[in-house]
Amino acid sequence: MVRSVVFLPSEVRRALKVAAAERELTASEVVTAALRAYLSLPEE
Repeated sequence: MVRSVVFLPSEVRRALKVAAAERELTASEVVTAALRAYLSLPEE
């Protein structure tokens, strides 16, 4: 079951903000980057 709300760690949000500022990302690119970062995090 997919969670409707994903809480990303602050470092991931910061990285996305930097990437979005450096080059204009489309919404889908931001979502894809967020999901990749979230899924690559180690399980706690």
